[in-house]
Amino acid sequence: MAQELSLDLASARAYLAELERRGWVGPVLISSTGARESLVNIVLDESPNPSVALAPVDPRPGQRAVARASVLALIALMGMAALAWSGAGNALAQWFAVDTLSPFAAAIVRSGTPAAAPLAAWIVDQLLGLGDPDLGESAQRLQAAVWHAITLATVLAVALSLLR
Repeated sequence: MAQELSLDLASARAYLAELERRGWVGPVLISSTGARESLVNIVLDESPNPSVALAPVDPRPGQRAVARASVLALIALMGMAALAWSGAGNALAQWFAVDTLSPFAAAIVRSGTPAAAPLAAWIVDQLLGLGDPDLGESAQRLQAAVWHAITLATVLAVALSLLR
């Protein structure tokens, strides 16, 4: 017991004496090893009606989080379209004179600039969600699905703009 519980010998003896006083172990049976009889059986009982017990989760914070992510994702799509339509990527590439470095780098800057809108929206969503209570699993999955869809749309938009 001293080794298993990382106790010094005096503490282990005091612990065994207390267990014997409470009637949980019997007296020493083998004096050379200090073996005692356990008077208490620890049994793992199976429930006759096994079920999973879930703590109730308030759905309103999850609904707000999914709604917030959805609204921000729509704003991100509009921002991405506005950046692409306005030619912000071209202006940025000219401002930094990226064409002189590499035509490939210039194409990446031109095509990738609109992707700043979804990134900014995701950062805003994360900052607004810092005070959220524990969301349910379904709300977390829906919120992640919204951002995965926007990420996929962003990657496809950048890839298509690189191809033209």
